[in-house]
Amino acid sequence: DPFREDVSLLYANDHGDKHARFSERFTERHYETPIIKGVVNQLRKWPADLFFAFLAACLIVASLVFLIFVTVAICVPTVVGNSIENFRIEGTPILEGFGASPNVYFFKLANQNWSTKEFCYIETAARRHPDFNVYLINLMKDEPITASSNEPVINRTRLESASNDSNSYRSPMLTPEDRLRQRLAHENGNIRNMDVSVDKFFRGSKLSKIAKILDEKVLEMAARAQLLWSVPGVALRPNMFCTLDTVKSFLCNNRDECLPDKMATVEPENDIQLTGVPCQAFMGFIVHEISRNYQNKNYTWKEATERYCPRLNYCPEIRILDSKPKCPTDAFDCPVVYSSIVMHVT
Repeated sequence: DPFREDVSLLYANDHGDKHARFSERFTERHYETPIIKGVVNQLRKWPADLFFAFLAACLIVASLVFLIFVTVAICVPTVVGNSIENFRIEGTPILEGFGASPNVYFFKLANQNWSTKEFCYIETAARRHPDFNVYLINLMKDEPITASSNEPVINRTRLESASNDSNSYRSPMLTPEDRLRQRLAHENGNIRNMDVSVDKFFRGSKLSKIAKILDEKVLEMAARAQLLWSVPGVALRPNMFCTLDTVKSFLCNNRDECLPDKMATVEPENDIQLTGVPCQAFMGFIVHEISRNYQNKNYTWKEATERYCPRLNYCPEIRILDSKPKCPTDAFDCPVVYSSIVMHVT
């Protein structure tokens, strides 16, 4: 064997014998492929000290890789938790009930007004689903007007100062819509109002520097995607409140014990989105796409799903629902809204 001759001539007997015995045991196994035999032959030519140094290096590299995996496994939940905590610190009490009760989000921009019928939809949704936290989110271009700019951020929104005062909705300084929103929150324990500025809402995200210049429709889309990426729940328009009866089943995979569904569920035609887990890939994709193409004023949920899933019949990250009809108006349950109408008339 020419390789054995090389070993016996080049190295001392004790090293050569030890190396030869190791090589013989290695080759006695079923590693008979040409590649493996070539590797073994090359290793036979190595000095014993170099060979064991190579093994030590391999062990060190494997240990480093293992350490990296462990570090990622420990740090990722912490990063996710921190991003969610930022939502709370910025004055948005959006995590009340997170993990216990699902959240429902009704968005509007400050220059938009909900009609009486839409408020009736919202109250009906809250009364039909007392297990849901219902958020009425008013997204403003500027910070809410505050009594004192020296107060902590967490105390400076109209929402939070009002939520502690049972008679705040009687204030003459409020608009009729603000008064009705606050009365709804006072009379229904699962409704929460939120007045939040665009700067505060997107602070720390990819959209923080461009959010104010987004087209209004794209801004609302970005806000929904950003919120659902951070805190799971259901985002929809008031006139689609009745779909909660069916879509809430997509938040969990198990009826007995809720196992959060990792897919995003969307109904592009009627603007319904929901996620069961934070950091869902599709919602992150939308935030990233808007940050790259913020000048596109016609970006829609339908376009986003088509870009993310070129084959709509197979898209493992998204569940696309068929278009659903608008909710009927003959099943309203909105005593607060109705009484406010009567009070206004009288």
